[in-house]
Amino acid sequence: MGKFQFFSNFTLDRVYRGLPVLRLAFFICDKIKNMRDSNKILSALNKAKNANKKLTSLIRQKNLKIFWLQHTILELNSTILDLRTNPPISPIQIWKILESILDHDKSFHFPQPVQMRVQNLNDEHKSIVKEINPRNVICITSIDEDKQTLKGNQRRKKLIFYKEEASENGILYKSFMINSDKNFSELCDEIDCLSWFLCVVNKNTIVGVRYYDIANNTLTLNDDCILEGVKNTVEISKDIIVKRLSARDAFIKIKTYYDNRVLFQKRAIGYKEQAGLNS
Repeated sequence: MGKFQFFSNFTLDRVYRGLPVLRLAFFICDKIKNMRDSNKILSALNKAKNANKKLTSLIRQKNLKIFWLQHTILELNSTILDLRTNPPISPIQIWKILESILDHDKSFHFPQPVQMRVQNLNDEHKSIVKEINPRNVICITSIDEDKQTLKGNQRRKKLIFYKEEASENGILYKSFMINSDKNFSELCDEIDCLSWFLCVVNKNTIVGVRYYDIANNTLTLNDDCILEGVKNTVEISKDIIVKRLSARDAFIKIKTYYDNRVLFQKRAIGYKEQAGLNS
């Protein structure tokens, strides 16, 4: 196995196992252009691998403190910075590694939509089959969540607030109504089976993590959507469990992974532009 093949495989195998490896990918993107000796690169990556194992062990502890995480990330950073005195390896080799990571993550950047029969509330409640992309869902709410009791088929009706960014007319906000006997947790799994974009935050609400910011137990809409009924603020329930986590912790985890993957894509593409590899 070639030396750079090992580097590529290490990156692909580790980059999806959590925040520290995404951080390592950032360090590689920012710092590897100063490396000269491939043996030193392999040595640095072995040190980084051991540091990542240490972090994994710490994460399993119940009361993990944030400075432990920062300390281990600094170890990874220090390992890469030790090679600053070496001249760069080929920018093309670096880009191929970054590109292979992005290609491996296509299902995140281009998620598979789910076909659902809905009523288009923007077009006289016409019944249509709509492809729902989980990345574009702002929130899903109960149609009568403010009432204490729901009667008959009212329990089945839910509203989807949706943002279409690739429209010929620019950004469009739409709202749809679905009639489903699935609860919010089941509906969330149906639309976003990998839990990369959506999170159940209370018994009547699913939110798209990219569209909301968190402060304490309150989510605030960070988008310009003004559709009637869209939730500008959402209170997170303390009683909801999502993937063995509290709803608050689940939201933070999904949003952190989302933000870091988007940031990695931006940095990788930025490196390509800076290295003059666009032509």
